[in-house]
Amino acid sequence: MRLNRFFGNIPSEMCLLSSLQHLYLDGNQINGSIPQGIGKLSSLTELNLQKNNLIGSIPNSIGNLTKLIVLELDDNHLSGSITLEVGNLTKLTILDLAENQFSGNIPPVLGNLNNLTELMLCVNHLSGHIPPELGKLTSLSGLCLFMNKLSGSIPREMNNLTSLLGFLVAENNLSGYLPPNICANGILEHFAASGNNFVGPIPKSLGNCTNLIRFQVQRNQLKGDISEYFGICTRLVYIDLSHNKLYGKLSINWEQSKNLTCLKISDNRISGTIPDDLYKASRLGYLDLSRNQFVGKIPKELGALKLLFTLKLNENKLSGSIPKEIGRLSGLTQLNLAANNLSGSIPKQLAQCSKLLDLNLSMNRFWESITPQIGSIRSLMYLDLSQNLLTGELPWELGRLHYLELLNLSHNYLSASIPSTFSEMLSLTWVDISYNRLEGPLPDNKAFSKVPMRALEHNRGLCGNNTALKACPSLSSKRPDGKISLRVVILITVILFGTLFLFYIIAAV
Repeated sequence: MRLNRFFGNIPSEMCLLSSLQHLYLDGNQINGSIPQGIGKLSSLTELNLQKNNLIGSIPNSIGNLTKLIVLELDDNHLSGSITLEVGNLTKLTILDLAENQFSGNIPPVLGNLNNLTELMLCVNHLSGHIPPELGKLTSLSGLCLFMNKLSGSIPREMNNLTSLLGFLVAENNLSGYLPPNICANGILEHFAASGNNFVGPIPKSLGNCTNLIRFQVQRNQLKGDISEYFGICTRLVYIDLSHNKLYGKLSINWEQSKNLTCLKISDNRISGTIPDDLYKASRLGYLDLSRNQFVGKIPKELGALKLLFTLKLNENKLSGSIPKEIGRLSGLTQLNLAANNLSGSIPKQLAQCSKLLDLNLSMNRFWESITPQIGSIRSLMYLDLSQNLLTGELPWELGRLHYLELLNLSHNYLSASIPSTFSEMLSLTWVDISYNRLEGPLPDNKAFSKVPMRALEHNRGLCGNNTALKACPSLSSKRPDGKISLRVVILITVILFGTLFLFYIIAAV
């Protein structure tokens, strides 16, 4: 009866089926509570009520189901504490209570479930410490406690869980050190401890865990030399070390991670240069080295990462120019090189990144004019070239960016008038052109008309289409003070001399 559209309560009559061994009601729309009479199903070995709308608590009578091997109640609206009677179900191999609203402590009696291979308590409101009794569950292959309100340190008894394939404790209030021997057998595949308050180094058993597929410890206070961690992890697909206090240089071992698709090490204190051979991690799609202390040039070899869609190198100390080879990244959607010491001109090859949505080159030292080829990146939604040394006129081609929502060209040396094509940028919601040398009328565009004065100030003579600016001068014959407009005088003079010259030619013939 699984994966149907049954609704209403679980019939109390169903609890009279004393010979029933398997009950699958998962994937329906059943509501109400789990009946107390469920404990009468003494022959039951599998009970699956996941993915329904059940409310209330787990009935105490569940402890009578001593033959139960699988209990799956996840993805409901169950609440209250986890009943202690669950500790009687010593034949359980799978206990899944995830994605509910359970509160209170994790019962230490769960340590009695010696046959347990999967314990899923994630996405609840559980609090208190992780009970050390869980260290008795030596057959456990999957432990999921993430997104709760757990606190304290990880008990040292957890190092006894040598059969673990997945250890997930992310998004809690845990502190102390990461378990040093959690991957002593080298079989751990998934480790997630992000969003806690862990300190100290990354244990070497984790850093050299050759079977690792996903490793997430972002948003902690971990310290240590990153070059000492992570040997040749050929199975590694995803790693996030960001928002910690790691230092040292980026290891050359990353080039041998042939399956790596995501490498995030932002917000640390990593120094040295970006390894040229990083391109050998050919499946990389997401590379974030931002907010570190990298120096030197951006390796042109990064242009060989054909699958890269996000490249974030912002807020480092990188120098030199943008390699034209970056234009080979045809699938790139985000390029952020802001706040470095990059210089030179913006390469026209960036236009080959035709799927770009976000281009941020701000706070560098790029000079010369804005390359008009940027206007051919029609998908662009965010463009920030602010705080550079850009000169010359605004290219009219930028007006082709019809999907652009944010445009920041402030704090440059751009001059002349704003092209009329900018009126066609109908998706634009925010613009900042302050601190330039621009003049003349603003484009007839909603974003320009509503932007505050601080986004227009310190230019040479912008006018019109905004209440913060003066109206643009018209071609009327008189100025507000009653005097003839200089523009009109010049126009009349040109027409007069032109007419006289024409008469002279006719007379000469």
